[in-house]
Parts: sequence; structure tokens; C-alpha cells
Amino acid sequence: MVRNILASLMALALALGVCVPRASAEGTNATCEVEKNGEKNKKASGPCTVSEAGGEVKISLQSGNSFTLKPAKKENHFKDQKGNRVGRTTSGDQRVYKWDAGRTITIKAAAKAAAKAATPAAEKK
Repeated sequence: MVRNILASLMALALALGVCVPRASAEGTNATCEVEKNGEKNKKASGPCTVSEAGGEVKISLQSGNSFTLKPAKKENHFKDQKGNRVGRTTSGDQRVYKWDAGRTITIKAAAKAAAKAATPAAEKK
């Protein structure tokens, strides 16, 4: 009887493990604006992919560069793959990541960015 209960519990645990949603490793499409010391980097700015899992943030830019940000001790503070400190602020549909060394990446949600781009110029005024 104990074996049957254990077998049932193991089967249930396996079933739950398969059914529990996991964070997507593929990421979310967005628009990234990259700046270095206040100057926009046109080659790196544009469509990007952002994924978050377990507190870690991965930003992949159209230029081929990517950044992996691991959580630091304080909330909204990270370290990149080179150990540089990065802070994050959030406002509306955008997240801003600022490096101590002067780099800034502003991430805008893809749906809002696409809707804004599709709005005719007459409506934008």
C-alpha cells in the first residue's frame, strides 16, 4: 500500500513538473535604444530580444551583442557578464538599464512600439 501511495505521488510530481509553465528561453521581442555617454548607437538600436528567468535578464541586440545581467544584492541592481554594475528603472511600458560606465539600454515593449510606428504622421501631431 505504501508503495502504491509513493508511486502515485511520484507520478503526480512528474505530471506537475511537465504542466508547470516555465519562463521562455526564447525571450520577448522589443525595441532597444542603446546609448553610450548620451550618444545613440544607431547600429545597436532597434529590434531586440529580452528574456527574464530566475531574476536573470538577457538582452540580445540586432548588432549581435548580448548582455546577461545577474541580480545583485539590491533590488533592480545587476552585474553584467564582465562584472560591471547595472541599475534598472521602470516607467510605464519601458525599462531602462544603466551601466556605471555610461552605457544605457532603454527597452520598450514590442506591441506598443509597433503600434506607435504604425500610427500615421497626421495622428501623431
